[in-house]
Amino acid sequence: MVALLALVFTVVTAQGGGLANTPWPMYQHDPGHSGRSDFTGINTPALMWKRELSYQWGGSGSGMSIGPDGTVYTVTEGNLFALTYPDAQVKWMIDKAYSYSVPAVSASNLLYWGFDDTFAVISSTGQITGGLSGLTGAYGFGSSPVIAPDGTVYVAKGALWSWTASGEINWYHNFGGMVGEYTSPALGPDGTIYMTAFASGGELFAFDSDGNVKWSEYFSANSSPT
Repeated sequence: MVALLALVFTVVTAQGGGLANTPWPMYQHDPGHSGRSDFTGINTPALMWKRELSYQWGGSGSGMSIGPDGTVYTVTEGNLFALTYPDAQVKWMIDKAYSYSVPAVSASNLLYWGFDDTFAVISSTGQITGGLSGLTGAYGFGSSPVIAPDGTVYVAKGALWSWTASGEINWYHNFGGMVGEYTSPALGPDGTIYMTAFASGGELFAFDSDGNVKWSEYFSANSSPT
């Protein structure tokens, strides 16, 4: 079980290397959040395996992702589980966190995840190897990280944050108002970062990779762009 009471994480053991090449490496499948698999669906569903996570570990799920070694990562009411494939045994877990964030998995099998007021880089064995706590915004973490092809990681937590693959800050953009805590940034084919915020009742922003605002548009919803 991994301790969560840490302030600043500076130990680095590996580099990210971009998004993992797996059937489902992050929230909504890909950086553009298409929610579409590369595989054709089956005609007749058949249960291959299942793992029941007791209510004391969390009653509802936030999503899942798959690592390069086939490990399935899933979040239930803030608890992050790593499950073996195909026997669905719990390899490790991070518990008692406040999170609805879905981890993103890199090509080098690093996980990027948010919980409480913390953005964390996590090894495939469940050890926190980088990141930062004390981020601004409401308590809890609802945004799911997105990994760019160059390994840069983007996530929302009181601001839009850009991180290196090892968990160091590149830049952040403070919107000057409440950011939707449950919205996740998405990437366009040209590397544009799209992000929604409540800065003035609801606004969609487009950023370049250096954190400059390319354009913004007002609207009345708070949802993750795709």
